[in-house]
Amino acid sequence: MSQIIVITLSVLVLLLIRPITILIHEMGHSIPALLFTKKKVSAYIGSYGEQDYNVRLNAGRLSIYLKTNPFYWDRGLCSHGEVPSVDKHIIVVLGGPMASLIMLIICAVTMMSGSVSEWVRFVSAFFMFSFIFDFYLNIIPDNRVISMADGSVTYNDGKQLRQLIQIRPVYEEIKQGEALIKAEKHQEARNLFTKLIESGHKSEVVYRFAIYLAQFQNDHIAVADLFAELRQIGNLDDNDYINIAHQHTLRNDYAVAIEFLNKAVQINPENPLIYNNRGYIYNLMGNYQRAIVNSDIAIKMVSDFAYPYNNRGFAKIKLGQVEEGLRDIKKSIELDTKNAYAHRNLGIYHFDKGEFNKALAAFEKAWELDKETHLLEQYLKETSSKINT
Repeated sequence: MSQIIVITLSVLVLLLIRPITILIHEMGHSIPALLFTKKKVSAYIGSYGEQDYNVRLNAGRLSIYLKTNPFYWDRGLCSHGEVPSVDKHIIVVLGGPMASLIMLIICAVTMMSGSVSEWVRFVSAFFMFSFIFDFYLNIIPDNRVISMADGSVTYNDGKQLRQLIQIRPVYEEIKQGEALIKAEKHQEARNLFTKLIESGHKSEVVYRFAIYLAQFQNDHIAVADLFAELRQIGNLDDNDYINIAHQHTLRNDYAVAIEFLNKAVQINPENPLIYNNRGYIYNLMGNYQRAIVNSDIAIKMVSDFAYPYNNRGFAKIKLGQVEEGLRDIKKSIELDTKNAYAHRNLGIYHFDKGEFNKALAAFEKAWELDKETHLLEQYLKETSSKINT
């Protein structure tokens, strides 16, 4: 019985300690961010930026979001405005691991002190273990992508620090490139990052901006060449493999695309975009059961992710589960009204039912959103032909 009590008590103590140690870590980021940015700063405990199902605490420009479900208290995020210099940015990123390290030392000293009770030592030991875990998890660079609630991605502190040190000599140029992208001056931005690479500044960050811009301009040959160069200077992360798979998908090399997505899963099995994209490719290959399996995984990971609902809906329609498929497609449109593929698949649903006018309206909406949607032009022609005959 005593062992059961000790185990139960230990689990309860850990559950109480984790949000505290994560909060201290995130405050290590938040305090310098408050000092350097003069803008609002948000610390998330239990999520990567989700604001639903949280307890919110406000203190001036700082907002703290604590997830109500304790089973999510294994993660955290500090969100802040743009930091004015690379050195200050390094301090903000380094602040989290340093806060964990300082508290780790304090807990170790407390444990070795002869003037504290056994209960204090017991609790200090758990705090120390938690701080060790936080420090190790964050200071060692990790190539796995962290998918945030707003759809953007980031990396752990160690990877961010390594990137900031690499780009320190060209930090201002990169900020200039980001501003050009935001202003939709993509060719100017691409010229800037190409020039940086040609002048010898071959960091992962510079290459990824160059790849993004080449993809934006549909320069698939340049994308392939840039990825080959990136692979020579550093390890590819799961997001890189997702992008390489996308290039093969555009060339109809579906089996090869699946292989690259499988490599992405090995790096980061918690990235929902991998399973979504595998589901989409399995649909293209006609393997609808596997498409549903992968879509289910993506939806389980992120319940408000629009695209896997659409992929699952298409697969269900093809398997004869027509009304279930329609529900998924409508759910996808509800989550993202600008999802061209969901409108295309809604058109396919109506086309298969012989409702050609409704199908044409859905296809035209998809065309309005994205003319490059797969097979959309063919569907439009077939539907118009049906209506005109």
